[in-house]
Amino acid sequence: MLRLLRNRDLALLISGQAISQVGDGIFTVALAWRVYQSYSSPAALSVVGIAFFVPRLLLTIIGGVLSDRFDRRWTMVVADVGRAIAVGALGAISLDPKPQLVAIVVLVAFQGIAGSLFGPAENALLAGRCLLGRLGDVFGLGGHPGPDASAGTCDADTR
Repeated sequence: MLRLLRNRDLALLISGQAISQVGDGIFTVALAWRVYQSYSSPAALSVVGIAFFVPRLLLTIIGGVLSDRFDRRWTMVVADVGRAIAVGALGAISLDPKPQLVAIVVLVAFQGIAGSLFGPAENALLAGRCLLGRLGDVFGLGGHPGPDASAGTCDADTR
């Protein structure tokens, strides 16, 4: 399975996403901690969690359509820039001793929207970069649930 990492593009994509997932995990914990520290309310945490999840639930299919219509790498870049803007703005408003919950919810929803564009493009790009018959290994390396290797062939289409 590690032979797949000899493919430079695939290795860069997977290593970049591994680093990004660490950052996403830190962001999730820090956000929950900050909201609870500011409001001491499970309801506030719930509202923020819903604001994060609902856009992803509703817009991931649209993200898949966009990743099929536009260059997948650029779709990922645009989505990551959107996520970075949202996280940066959340960091800036967290400097306030008691940030406004509405602002947090809006920024978290924006981050969720950007994530709903990123995920489908990433999965399609991984599938497009895989080696023939190794799709299951590629998805296993990337930590994503995916079809097994017998699901079909892979091509180099990375639109």
